[in-house]
Amino acid sequence: ANIAGARAMLFLLERRYADAIAAAEKTLQLNGTLVRPRVVIARAYTLQRNFEPALAALNDAAAIDATNNEVRVFTAVLMAASGRRPEAEAIAAELAERFQTTQDVHASEIGVIYASLGNRDSAFEWLERARLASDPWLRFVKLDPALDSLRSDARYASFVASLGATQ
Repeated sequence: ANIAGARAMLFLLERRYADAIAAAEKTLQLNGTLVRPRVVIARAYTLQRNFEPALAALNDAAAIDATNNEVRVFTAVLMAASGRRPEAEAIAAELAERFQTTQDVHASEIGVIYASLGNRDSAFEWLERARLASDPWLRFVKLDPALDSLRSDARYASFVASLGATQ
């Protein structure tokens, strides 16, 4: 299941969304209790602007683990993409509070939500916090479609350059 799940994530990073969904579904056939393949499915459908199956996948993931950060983050991304900004902003605020108090949330995850909301200033602020914390997710920053909205901003190239050898 791990290899199939990794394939699903690689397809997502390559923007091969149909392949990502198929690989994630295969992973779930091998182990139906996993959360991440459901998140990959939701992300792929969200990026295709196919919101109903994205929400269904996230609801299934939440039924398994409602406290999973990826589920919360990509629920917020889906809310932002589908025009439900107040819900996305509420999740961002909740996760930011948890970051301040319990540190059980990665700053990069909050940055992804703000990127999806089109709030570039907050997105870069949280990505900088992630850099300072040596957030392991940042090794995917150049590939992740969740940050596509930031790539045209001059700060993006500077941010990637600031990561140096971690890329």
